[in-house]
Amino acid sequence: MFFRRDPDLKHEGRFLLLRVRLPSGEEVPLRISKTSELSPVPEGYFVRKAIVGPKSLERAVLELTLDRRLRPRRKVLEVAVFVPVREWKDED
Repeated sequence: MFFRRDPDLKHEGRFLLLRVRLPSGEEVPLRISKTSELSPVPEGYFVRKAIVGPKSLERAVLELTLDRRLRPRRKVLEVAVFVPVREWKDED
């Protein structure tokens, strides 16, 4: 059985990477540690992360619920929107 990858989330080693776009248009990259930031819950893992744009100081809140295989089951983002991985521009 094959599962479709989540278009907004990228697995990279011990981290989950994603980006959000705030109402001002500012994109904020996020890195969630699989080992220290995820809290175990009966259905898998949960993380709640407050986001503040470094330039605009706009705030957003991310709530992410993952199954035991670290596949997203529920993604809630207040105020901002997800930036799909295919639209990421490397700034390094």
